[in-house]
Amino acid sequence: MIRWSCHNDNFGPMPAAEAFRFIKMLEYDAVDVSVRGAAPFEEISRDPEGFGARIRALADETGLGLSELFAGTLSVDGRAIVPTMPEAVDCDALYREFDQVFRFARSAGLASIMTSVGNAQPDEAFEASFERAGAVLEKLSLQAADYGLKLHVEPTRTSILQDPDQAEAFMQLAPHLGYTLDLLHYQINGIGAEHVVKLLPYSGHLHIRQARRDVGKCAYEEGEIDYRILAREIVRTGWQGDIASEFWCDEAMTRRGLRPVEQNLVMRYMFRNMLREAGCTGC
Repeated sequence: MIRWSCHNDNFGPMPAAEAFRFIKMLEYDAVDVSVRGAAPFEEISRDPEGFGARIRALADETGLGLSELFAGTLSVDGRAIVPTMPEAVDCDALYREFDQVFRFARSAGLASIMTSVGNAQPDEAFEASFERAGAVLEKLSLQAADYGLKLHVEPTRTSILQDPDQAEAFMQLAPHLGYTLDLLHYQINGIGAEHVVKLLPYSGHLHIRQARRDVGKCAYEEGEIDYRILAREIVRTGWQGDIASEFWCDEAMTRRGLRPVEQNLVMRYMFRNMLREAGCTGC
C-alpha cells in the first residue's frame, strides 16, 4: 500500500493540532512529524510514552496516520552528535537519547524515525568516517527494531552518502538501516533519477519535491527531476510505503511568489498521475 503523507512544517509554524487539521483538509493520508514543530525533544524527553499517546490521539482525532518522525541530529549535553564522529561509537548517553525517541515513536504509532548520518570527519580518511557511521547506525537500527520501529537516514549532498554508489555500499555496513530517499539531494549535484532509483529497495520512505542543478528547491515547472523514472521503478519493484510531500518556503521563495500549498499539491497530483500511468493500481 502507498500512503500520501505531508510534513507538518510545510505551511509554517503552527500548533500541531492546527497543522494536522490543515493537512487532513488537504486530503493527505498521513503526516510526517518533526522535532522542530509538532514533537519537540523537550516534550519527548519529559514523558516519551505520555507525549506519544497525545500525538497518537491527535492523529486519531483528525483521521491522519502517523508516518515518520523527522528527528535529525540528536544532542548530548548540548552538543550535536552524528554517527561519523569518533565519540558516537561508545557514547552511552547518545543511545539513551535515542531510546527516549524510540519509546515516544512506539507510543505514538509512528512507522519510522529519520536521523542524520553525518559528514566525513576532518583529519581522517573518508573510509574511517564511513565505516564508523555504519557501525553506529547498525547498532541504533537494531535498538529501533526492539521497539518495532525502522530507523532511516536521508542520503544528502553534504553527507557521506552524497553519491548513490556510496549509499548502496553503505547498506552492507548497516543492513538493518533504511533510507528516506529524496531525489533532490542528488539532482542538485547533477545526478539524475536514473542513477538514484537503485536505492529504492533500501528506502522505506520517500520525499517528493522539485529541484534542479545547483538549486535545492524550485517551482514544479522549473524542476529537472524526472519523476517518471521513479514511478516506473516503484511499479516494477512493487515498492510500498509512504510518500511525503516536503516543500516549505523561505522568505526569498515567498517574495518570488512561491506558495507551499500550491507546490505540495501540484507535486502530489503530478506524481500520483505518473504512478497510475506506470500501472500502479493502489495509488
